[in-house]
Amino acid sequence: MLRRLSLARCLPVSALAVLLCGQTVSVRADDSSEPTKTPAAAGTTSAWESKLERAEHACVEGNYTAANQLGLDALSAAPDDVSKAAVLNQMGVMQMRLHRFVDARKSFSDALELRRKIQGNSGAEALQTMSNLALAIYKVGDHKKAEDMYQECIGLKRKSMPGSASLAKTLINLGNLYSDEFRCPDAKSLYLEGYDIDRKIYGDTHAEVAADLCNVGCLLFRCHENKDAIDYLLKADSTYSAIGDSSGRVKALHYLSLTYADIKDYDKAADASLRSLEIHESLVGKGHPDTLIHLLNAAKSLDLGGKSEKAEQLYKQALSSARAAKDPSNLRLAECNLELAQFYRRHDKDTDAEQYFRKALVHYDELSKKDKRNLYEIPLAYSELLKQLKRVNESDQLAHRYLDVYKPGSDK
Repeated sequence: MLRRLSLARCLPVSALAVLLCGQTVSVRADDSSEPTKTPAAAGTTSAWESKLERAEHACVEGNYTAANQLGLDALSAAPDDVSKAAVLNQMGVMQMRLHRFVDARKSFSDALELRRKIQGNSGAEALQTMSNLALAIYKVGDHKKAEDMYQECIGLKRKSMPGSASLAKTLINLGNLYSDEFRCPDAKSLYLEGYDIDRKIYGDTHAEVAADLCNVGCLLFRCHENKDAIDYLLKADSTYSAIGDSSGRVKALHYLSLTYADIKDYDKAADASLRSLEIHESLVGKGHPDTLIHLLNAAKSLDLGGKSEKAEQLYKQALSSARAAKDPSNLRLAECNLELAQFYRRHDKDTDAEQYFRKALVHYDELSKKDKRNLYEIPLAYSELLKQLKRVNESDQLAHRYLDVYKPGSDK
């Protein structure tokens, strides 16, 4: 199996570094409106708005403590419930961006209470915050409550703001929830409805439309509807290219390579990985460790397609990049050594395979328990190799050594 990027959405390239698989779709907070100004403050920047702007700058810089304190200062300075609701909603958006999902849930809940008191249940800003709250609830793991809230919000938006970008965002987010639960037909239906709305609003060449196409393609890949997945991912890549979004192209081409590999079209899979590599390197620099995933996937596809010499070169190039990183990652080094070990094992070069399994195990021992679970293939495959080599005692000892990886307890 090829390696997958972990992408919560089509993020800036700095967020494309994680190597292990995870959610592949775009998560959208319904945060498009600006903080609401009171009539007296129209055309001016009030104290609370100034503090909120500073909080947002701190959020962009990743400084949660400063962002939270400035948000609280803005809340204290807000003169009325309209302003307080705007501050609370934006605080929730900032907390979501900084992955403070429990805090965001509280902020959105308080904002929703105020906005419903002011506007009623169907007010545009109340529904905006309701959608945000559903997303926060989803992020803290209560999928059933989030689903119910999304469905209620969608019903209200269909009546009060049909065909709006706000409705599209909520449709996409409920689609994400269904995608996580592998409810493929339900997710696909919602994604396509959101896509149709976005196309009517923005036209065919827009970032939201490209993300919608990518969402559908990634979903269909996960659901093994590969022919249609390829169609949508190609359209996503073309749209990202048309709007000059290189990081979007990296994602679309990455999942295109996985889809081609899934149908055993290894030449196209390798080509897509190498194109993704080229674009990614143009953004972060040649040899950057964040690009390892593309090298590993291209190498695997080339090997399975019978081009083992070129594959070996790419595997070694990936390992060299991981070693040369400014701050070498045990996770990446473990994975690169594993891939080389498995390559040599496929080619019956057991001595070389064992050499790289040993190196992988050194880095594996330094990983968190969660990462050890994700890469449990290392001790498992090494143990199998030892058994194959008739070194049964060593094999059993290795297998026993890592039994605790799956014991209940902390994932840290």
